[in-house]
Amino acid sequence: MSKGDEMIRLINDGKVEEALKLADANDIGTLIELGNFFTSKGNYDVAEKIFDHAIELKPSSAEALVNKGFAFLELGRLKVALECFNEAIIVEPGSVEAWVGKGSALVGLEMLEESVGCFNQAIELKPDSVEAWFNKGSALVGLRNLKKAVECYDKVIELSPSLAEAWSNKGFALRELGRLEESIECFSRVIELKPDSTEAWVNKGFALVWLGKFENALECYDEALRIDPKYAAALINKGAALARLGRHEEAEKCFDEAMRLGKSSVSSSCRNGS
Repeated sequence: MSKGDEMIRLINDGKVEEALKLADANDIGTLIELGNFFTSKGNYDVAEKIFDHAIELKPSSAEALVNKGFAFLELGRLKVALECFNEAIIVEPGSVEAWVGKGSALVGLEMLEESVGCFNQAIELKPDSVEAWFNKGSALVGLRNLKKAVECYDKVIELSPSLAEAWSNKGFALRELGRLEESIECFSRVIELKPDSTEAWVNKGFALVWLGKFENALECYDEALRIDPKYAAALINKGAALARLGRHEEAEKCFDEAMRLGKSSVSSSCRNGS
Protein backbone atom coordinates (compact mmCIF):
# COMPACT_ATOMS: atom_id res chain seq x y z
CA MET A 1 0.00 0.00 0.00
CA SER A 2 1.39 3.41 -0.98
CA LYS A 3 1.78 6.19 1.55
CA GLY A 4 -1.07 8.09 -0.12
CA ASP A 5 -3.40 5.08 0.07
CA GLU A 6 -2.50 4.55 3.71
CA MET A 7 -3.27 8.21 4.46
CA ILE A 8 -6.65 7.94 2.74
CA ARG A 9 -7.43 4.82 4.77
CA LEU A 10 -6.58 6.57 8.04
CA ILE A 11 -8.53 9.70 7.09
CA ASN A 12 -11.57 7.63 6.18
CA ASP A 13 -11.26 6.03 9.62
CA GLY A 14 -11.37 9.49 11.16
CA LYS A 15 -7.65 9.52 11.99
CA VAL A 16 -6.71 12.70 10.15
CA GLU A 17 -3.90 13.78 12.46
CA GLU A 18 -2.36 10.31 12.40
CA ALA A 19 -2.51 10.32 8.61
CA LEU A 20 -0.80 13.70 8.35
CA LYS A 21 2.06 12.52 10.55
CA LEU A 22 3.02 10.09 7.79
CA ALA A 23 3.85 12.96 5.43
CA ASP A 24 7.11 14.89 5.28
CA ALA A 25 8.50 17.66 3.09
CA ASN A 26 9.02 15.19 0.26
CA ASP A 27 5.29 14.41 0.14
CA ILE A 28 3.95 17.86 -0.81
CA GLY A 29 2.71 16.56 -4.16
CA THR A 30 0.89 13.68 -2.46
CA LEU A 31 -0.68 16.04 0.08
CA ILE A 32 -1.90 18.39 -2.65
CA GLU A 33 -3.41 15.45 -4.54
CA LEU A 34 -5.13 14.28 -1.34
CA GLY A 35 -6.40 17.78 -0.60
CA ASN A 36 -7.84 18.05 -4.10
CA PHE A 37 -9.38 14.59 -3.75
CA PHE A 38 -11.22 15.50 -0.56
CA THR A 39 -12.22 18.87 -2.02
CA SER A 40 -13.81 17.04 -4.96
CA LYS A 41 -15.69 14.88 -2.45
CA GLY A 42 -16.99 17.95 -0.63
CA ASN A 43 -14.99 17.14 2.51
CA TYR A 44 -13.59 20.65 2.86
CA ASP A 45 -12.62 20.42 6.54
CA VAL A 46 -10.26 17.53 5.82
CA ALA A 47 -8.98 19.22 2.66
CA GLU A 48 -8.19 22.39 4.62
CA LYS A 49 -6.20 20.41 7.20
CA ILE A 50 -4.25 18.66 4.46
CA PHE A 51 -3.39 21.89 2.64
CA ASP A 52 -2.44 23.55 5.94
CA HIS A 53 -0.09 20.67 6.69
CA ALA A 54 1.46 20.95 3.23
CA ILE A 55 2.01 24.69 3.78
CA GLU A 56 3.44 24.02 7.24
CA LEU A 57 5.93 21.55 5.75
CA LYS A 58 6.76 23.84 2.83
CA PRO A 59 5.67 27.48 3.36
CA SER A 60 6.95 28.33 -0.11
CA SER A 61 4.46 25.98 -1.79
CA ALA A 62 2.34 28.28 -3.94
CA GLU A 63 0.53 25.23 -5.28
CA ALA A 64 -0.72 24.27 -1.82
CA LEU A 65 -1.86 27.85 -1.15
CA VAL A 66 -3.65 28.00 -4.50
CA ASN A 67 -5.46 24.71 -3.98
CA LYS A 68 -6.44 25.72 -0.47
CA GLY A 69 -7.81 28.93 -1.96
CA PHE A 70 -9.92 27.04 -4.48
CA ALA A 71 -11.28 24.83 -1.68
CA PHE A 72 -12.41 27.97 0.14
CA LEU A 73 -13.93 29.28 -3.10
CA GLU A 74 -16.04 26.12 -3.24
CA LEU A 75 -17.16 26.84 0.33
CA GLY A 76 -18.05 30.42 -0.54
CA ARG A 77 -15.50 31.75 1.95
CA LEU A 78 -14.31 34.35 -0.50
CA LYS A 79 -12.22 36.59 1.75
CA VAL A 80 -10.24 33.65 3.13
CA ALA A 81 -9.78 32.34 -0.41
CA LEU A 82 -8.52 35.76 -1.48
CA GLU A 83 -5.95 35.71 1.33
CA CYS A 84 -4.69 32.32 0.11
CA PHE A 85 -4.32 33.54 -3.46
CA ASN A 86 -2.56 36.73 -2.32
CA GLU A 87 -0.08 34.66 -0.30
CA ALA A 88 0.48 32.39 -3.29
CA ILE A 89 1.22 35.41 -5.50
CA ILE A 90 3.76 36.70 -2.97
CA VAL A 91 5.48 33.31 -3.01
CA GLU A 92 5.20 32.85 -6.79
CA PRO A 93 4.20 36.00 -8.73
CA GLY A 94 4.19 34.02 -11.96
CA SER A 95 1.50 31.57 -10.83
CA VAL A 96 -1.27 31.77 -13.42
CA GLU A 97 -3.57 29.69 -11.20
CA ALA A 98 -3.11 32.13 -8.31
CA TRP A 99 -4.06 35.12 -10.46
CA VAL A 100 -7.09 33.29 -11.88
CA GLY A 101 -8.11 32.24 -8.38
CA LYS A 102 -7.72 35.77 -7.04
CA GLY A 103 -9.78 37.11 -9.92
CA SER A 104 -12.49 34.53 -9.24
CA ALA A 105 -12.61 35.47 -5.55
CA LEU A 106 -12.88 39.16 -6.48
CA VAL A 107 -15.76 38.38 -8.85
CA GLY A 108 -17.56 36.70 -5.96
CA LEU A 109 -16.90 39.79 -3.84
CA GLU A 110 -18.35 41.94 -6.66
CA MET A 111 -15.01 43.69 -7.20
CA LEU A 112 -15.25 43.26 -10.95
CA GLU A 113 -12.81 45.92 -12.17
CA GLU A 114 -10.11 44.48 -9.91
CA SER A 115 -10.92 40.96 -11.06
CA VAL A 116 -10.40 41.92 -14.72
CA GLY A 117 -6.94 43.17 -13.77
CA CYS A 118 -6.13 39.77 -12.27
CA PHE A 119 -7.34 37.89 -15.33
CA ASN A 120 -5.29 40.24 -17.52
CA GLN A 121 -2.23 39.41 -15.45
CA ALA A 122 -2.93 35.69 -15.88
CA ILE A 123 -3.31 36.16 -19.65
CA GLU A 124 -0.05 38.10 -19.81
CA LEU A 125 1.66 35.16 -18.11
CA LYS A 126 -0.14 32.54 -20.18
CA PRO A 127 -1.89 33.88 -23.31
CA ASP A 128 -3.57 30.51 -23.97
CA SER A 129 -5.16 30.20 -20.51
CA VAL A 130 -8.75 29.16 -21.21
CA GLU A 131 -9.72 29.76 -17.58
CA ALA A 132 -8.38 33.32 -17.59
CA TRP A 133 -10.10 34.30 -20.84
CA PHE A 134 -13.38 32.65 -19.79
CA ASN A 135 -13.47 34.28 -16.36
CA LYS A 136 -12.47 37.64 -17.80
CA GLY A 137 -15.44 37.36 -20.16
CA SER A 138 -17.78 36.64 -17.26
CA ALA A 139 -16.46 39.61 -15.29
CA LEU A 140 -16.90 41.88 -18.32
CA VAL A 141 -20.50 40.70 -18.67
CA GLY A 142 -21.02 41.75 -15.05
CA LEU A 143 -19.58 45.16 -15.95
CA ARG A 144 -21.94 45.27 -18.98
CA ASN A 145 -18.94 45.51 -21.31
CA LEU A 146 -20.57 43.01 -23.61
CA LYS A 147 -18.55 43.58 -26.76
CA LYS A 148 -15.29 42.95 -24.91
CA ALA A 149 -16.89 39.92 -23.25
CA VAL A 150 -17.74 38.46 -26.66
CA GLU A 151 -14.12 38.94 -27.70
CA CYS A 152 -13.02 36.95 -24.64
CA TYR A 153 -15.43 34.12 -25.41
CA ASP A 154 -14.21 34.12 -29.02
CA LYS A 155 -10.69 33.60 -27.71
CA VAL A 156 -11.89 30.76 -25.45
CA ILE A 157 -13.62 29.12 -28.41
CA GLU A 158 -10.47 29.51 -30.50
CA LEU A 159 -8.51 27.71 -27.77
CA SER A 160 -11.21 25.18 -26.83
CA PRO A 161 -13.88 24.88 -29.58
CA SER A 162 -15.84 22.17 -27.75
CA LEU A 163 -16.35 24.12 -24.51
CA ALA A 164 -20.13 24.41 -24.44
CA GLU A 165 -20.14 26.95 -21.61
CA ALA A 166 -18.18 29.41 -23.75
CA TRP A 167 -20.68 29.12 -26.62
CA SER A 168 -23.55 29.54 -24.16
CA ASN A 169 -22.07 32.62 -22.48
CA LYS A 170 -21.27 34.13 -25.87
CA GLY A 171 -24.88 33.49 -26.87
CA PHE A 172 -26.16 35.37 -23.82
CA ALA A 173 -23.87 38.33 -24.46
CA LEU A 174 -24.85 38.50 -28.13
CA ARG A 175 -28.53 38.35 -27.21
CA GLU A 176 -28.08 41.29 -24.84
CA LEU A 177 -26.37 43.17 -27.68
CA GLY A 178 -29.37 42.51 -29.92
CA ARG A 179 -27.35 40.28 -32.25
CA LEU A 180 -30.04 37.64 -32.16
CA GLU A 181 -29.17 35.55 -35.22
CA GLU A 182 -25.60 35.15 -33.96
CA SER A 183 -26.94 34.34 -30.50
CA ILE A 184 -29.10 31.55 -31.92
CA GLU A 185 -26.09 30.15 -33.77
CA CYS A 186 -24.24 29.96 -30.46
CA PHE A 187 -27.06 28.12 -28.68
CA SER A 188 -27.34 25.78 -31.68
CA ARG A 189 -23.65 25.01 -31.24
CA VAL A 190 -24.25 24.24 -27.55
CA ILE A 191 -26.98 21.81 -28.60
CA GLU A 192 -24.60 20.12 -31.03
CA LEU A 193 -22.14 19.64 -28.19
CA LYS A 194 -24.77 18.75 -25.58
CA PRO A 195 -27.96 17.55 -27.31
CA ASP A 196 -29.67 16.84 -23.99
CA SER A 197 -29.05 20.30 -22.53
CA THR A 198 -32.51 21.55 -21.63
CA GLU A 199 -31.08 24.98 -20.82
CA ALA A 200 -29.60 25.30 -24.31
CA TRP A 201 -32.94 24.45 -25.94
CA VAL A 202 -34.75 27.01 -23.76
CA ASN A 203 -32.11 29.68 -24.41
CA LYS A 204 -32.36 29.12 -28.15
CA GLY A 205 -36.15 29.31 -27.91
CA PHE A 206 -35.97 32.55 -25.95
CA ALA A 207 -33.76 34.15 -28.62
CA LEU A 208 -36.19 32.99 -31.31
CA VAL A 209 -39.04 34.66 -29.41
CA TRP A 210 -37.10 37.92 -29.51
CA LEU A 211 -36.99 37.52 -33.29
CA GLY A 212 -40.74 36.90 -33.35
CA LYS A 213 -40.26 33.30 -34.49
CA PHE A 214 -42.75 31.85 -32.03
CA GLU A 215 -43.41 28.56 -33.81
CA ASN A 216 -39.69 27.81 -33.99
CA ALA A 217 -39.37 28.75 -30.33
CA LEU A 218 -42.14 26.28 -29.45
CA GLU A 219 -40.19 23.52 -31.15
CA CYS A 220 -37.24 24.30 -28.89
CA TYR A 221 -39.36 24.33 -25.74
CA ASP A 222 -41.01 21.06 -26.75
CA GLU A 223 -37.59 19.49 -27.22
CA ALA A 224 -36.55 20.66 -23.75
CA LEU A 225 -39.74 19.14 -22.32
CA ARG A 226 -39.15 15.91 -24.19
CA ILE A 227 -35.81 15.66 -22.40
CA ASP A 228 -37.25 16.76 -19.05
CA PRO A 229 -41.07 16.93 -18.82
CA LYS A 230 -40.77 18.60 -15.40
CA TYR A 231 -38.55 21.48 -16.53
CA ALA A 232 -40.59 24.44 -15.29
CA ALA A 233 -38.59 27.07 -17.21
CA ALA A 234 -39.49 25.36 -20.49
CA LEU A 235 -43.17 25.26 -19.53
CA ILE A 236 -43.22 28.94 -18.56
CA ASN A 237 -41.48 30.04 -21.74
CA LYS A 238 -43.66 27.76 -23.84
CA GLY A 239 -46.72 29.29 -22.23
CA ALA A 240 -45.48 32.80 -23.00
CA ALA A 241 -44.87 31.89 -26.65
CA LEU A 242 -48.31 30.31 -26.95
CA ALA A 243 -49.89 33.42 -25.46
CA ARG A 244 -48.12 35.58 -28.05
CA LEU A 245 -49.66 33.34 -30.72
CA GLY A 246 -53.12 33.82 -29.19
CA ARG A 247 -53.31 30.19 -28.06
CA HIS A 248 -54.40 31.17 -24.57
CA GLU A 249 -55.94 27.90 -23.39
CA GLU A 250 -52.75 25.98 -24.21
CA ALA A 251 -50.70 28.73 -22.58
CA GLU A 252 -52.75 28.52 -19.40
CA LYS A 253 -52.19 24.76 -19.22
CA CYS A 254 -48.43 25.33 -19.41
CA PHE A 255 -48.52 27.94 -16.66
CA ASP A 256 -50.72 25.73 -14.46
CA GLU A 257 -48.36 22.79 -14.90
CA ALA A 258 -45.34 24.96 -14.07
CA MET A 259 -47.08 26.20 -10.91
CA ARG A 260 -48.01 22.63 -9.95
CA LEU A 261 -44.40 21.55 -10.34
CA GLY A 262 -43.26 24.51 -8.26
CA LYS A 263 -45.64 23.67 -5.44
CA SER A 264 -44.65 20.01 -5.64
CA SER A 265 -41.00 20.99 -5.30
CA VAL A 266 -41.73 23.13 -2.24
CA SER A 267 -43.84 20.38 -0.66
CA SER A 268 -41.09 17.84 -1.29
CA SER A 269 -38.52 20.13 0.33
CA CYS A 270 -40.76 20.53 3.37
CA ARG A 271 -41.24 16.76 3.67
CA ASN A 272 -37.48 16.28 3.47
CA GLY A 273 -36.90 18.87 6.15
CA SER A 274 -35.02 21.19 3.78
